[in-house]
Amino acid sequence: MPLSCRRKFLQTGAAGLVGFAGCLNGDKKKHSEKTQVMLDIKNKSGDDYTGDIVVLDENKSEFIGSDGNNWEEATSERYKSVHSKDRLDSIYVKIFLNYDGTTRRYKDTIEPPQNAEKIIIIAKILEEPKIIFEDEYDN
Repeated sequence: MPLSCRRKFLQTGAAGLVGFAGCLNGDKKKHSEKTQVMLDIKNKSGDDYTGDIVVLDENKSEFIGSDGNNWEEATSERYKSVHSKDRLDSIYVKIFLNYDGTTRRYKDTIEPPQNAEKIIIIAKILEEPKIIFEDEYDN
């Protein structure tokens, strides 16, 4: 409970219960503690690929990870997680794409708005191969 709500209750006594409840409800509406984060892999290259993904929060803790993925030509795959909003000032995305007997690493850093309720990171696999990143937010 926020300190300002506790003080309000203590100062007004039992009659302050109505104000106390209002304070709690107001805080829940203003500050959601969790954010839904999604990583969409869209293979637009014309070839099939395999690879690994890892998504890290600002403390470099993994919260989305998947090894040995198959991304077939002209398909999309979505990976998602719900994560604490206070650890998402920066999101680090790494995709390891297996190609021609080698592994190529592609990475991006996302800095979403603090009030984002949903973050969608889109990684498009294109020819050569290469990956471009885009991001979208819902507030």
